[in-house]
Amino acid sequence: MDRDNSVSASTIMLYGDDGKFQYGYYQQYPTLRQYFYFYSVLSKLFFKKEKLQKKHLYYFVDERSVGGVSLPQIPGAFIFLKKSMYEELKGFDERFFLFFEDVDLSRRLNKRGRLLLNTSLRVKHLGASSMETRTNYKIYGYFILSFLKYYRVTGKKIPYLFLSFSVYTNSIVKIILEYSKKPFGLSDANVIKVHRYILSNFNN
Repeated sequence: MDRDNSVSASTIMLYGDDGKFQYGYYQQYPTLRQYFYFYSVLSKLFFKKEKLQKKHLYYFVDERSVGGVSLPQIPGAFIFLKKSMYEELKGFDERFFLFFEDVDLSRRLNKRGRLLLNTSLRVKHLGASSMETRTNYKIYGYFILSFLKYYRVTGKKIPYLFLSFSVYTNSIVKIILEYSKKPFGLSDANVIKVHRYILSNFNN
């Protein structure tokens, strides 16, 4: 970054313990479509459609790329930037308890310069523990509430109100659907818990 003043922050190539490139950590910025396609009650219709993933969720990085690749945002697993830049932006926004604090920082960094992926550097990233929803149902609740908080923090009033209504309604629908499955032994208690958690913490 000393040699290129157009770059405000950079990251590197993340690989899992299995040796595979973790492309899922390089994502697009949150949008209303992203919520409906991948996180709402409708997500089962769209989640596995690669075309939609490429357009609205992931920023697909070609592993064969050489040199620097510009990204819309960089993963919180590895952010490299100057101390002066970090202090100028006042670091991570502490209103985010978990999730989207790196997205918000990327948004602010993007206003100061490019976000660059250094494809010549690789690291083994033992990630995904923060998304272990099987052992902690609140994790997914944190994610959805932080998604909503991102819209509130960025000052998008009308989209925020629309997303708020959608998230609240979605949780009610999910709870009703799970209770309707109970007589058949198909209900998932964790799904009910997580959406109750979202509703009970909605205005936090």
